[in-house]
Amino acid sequence: MKEEYLKYNVEELAEDRAFIRWVKKGENDADWKALINSDTQFKVKAKQAREIIELLEDTYPDLQRKDLDAMWRNVEDLKRNYNFQQKTRKSYRAWSWAASILLIISLGVIGGYYMQQKNQGYDFAQQTAQEEKEGARLILADGNEVALNNERTEIEVKEDNQIIVDKSNRLKVKATETNVKEQPKMNELIIPYGKRSDVTLADGTKVWLNAGSKLAFPSQFNGKTRDVYLEGEACFKVAKNKAQPFIVHADELGIKVLGTYFDVVSYPEDNHIETVLIEGSVSVQKKTALGIASKEMVLKPYQKASYNKDDGDLVVKNEPEADLYVAWIDGWLEFSKNSLPLVLTKLERYYNVEFVLPAGYRSVDLITGKLDLKDSLEEVMMGLADLAEITYTIKGDKIYIH
Repeated sequence: MKEEYLKYNVEELAEDRAFIRWVKKGENDADWKALINSDTQFKVKAKQAREIIELLEDTYPDLQRKDLDAMWRNVEDLKRNYNFQQKTRKSYRAWSWAASILLIISLGVIGGYYMQQKNQGYDFAQQTAQEEKEGARLILADGNEVALNNERTEIEVKEDNQIIVDKSNRLKVKATETNVKEQPKMNELIIPYGKRSDVTLADGTKVWLNAGSKLAFPSQFNGKTRDVYLEGEACFKVAKNKAQPFIVHADELGIKVLGTYFDVVSYPEDNHIETVLIEGSVSVQKKTALGIASKEMVLKPYQKASYNKDDGDLVVKNEPEADLYVAWIDGWLEFSKNSLPLVLTKLERYYNVEFVLPAGYRSVDLITGKLDLKDSLEEVMMGLADLAEITYTIKGDKIYIH
């Protein structure tokens, strides 16, 4: 693969025939992936260019491939017929890219761009470093905040905008005015490392929120869909309502269900977003650069969808041990043929500690076992040491692996 591609910008990649054939047909797949993985900046540009190419195909699935190919040829013909001789390379690029954008506009996909961006994303409240480490809290849609001091908090959303915390503290969410063009006001539940929460939403849906996670949810589900926003890990048991689908927005994915039981892992620092289905069915959709859902994949029970944030690949595979992914809601960490660093990452979040591995540590052996998270950290580490055949030293909130 030509290394000169590394110098291409997004628009040049989106117009390159070889790149388009790779996106649409997978031609020279290994070569393109090797080139993309060789340069971090090029990986970002390739991802953006790929989403623009997919936009035409994903937004108009009924069009024949020959029609889509003809659209791209029309853009190229326009450029060839244009008098470039008196234009600088910089202005050529600008005009060239404008032609591509005009083509997309002519298909009518840009009209709802800004609305799509608002509807598909959610900006959680900013936190200080101290709040991220210690302060579990509930931020109500009206702006009021409630500190959550228990290690595991129970929250229940009732009728008339009431929210009950730990069965005793009744909160009344004041009605807020929302412009029709704005995203509905949400309540935010913020759970730092070392704590957890159980939530019952207004429709009866049960949510278990794991350590280091955030959930945004409305006091009542009044729209055509039941939308919530997740950052971190949560297990959902969704109340059935065929007339009002339930949608979990997790970064670049949308998980749509009617009634089912599944787990979603979407931590900002992880390279993958994972959805594991236990019961029912869900459709997992990747969102394109313009916020439009595409690449829908339907999961069956005991399947896992894994989305790679770096290359945009969404893969579904059978997961016979899916139950292991939801064991944490009952206070167990079960794992099968996992690497030690992966297990340690989960323990870091659960106990709010930091593991320090030796310099140059490489994980080769895979471990299988079960740890009781209801035990103290010291007891859990003793069990892990036996499973992984390691030694360790605990110093405050840091654990050194030898």
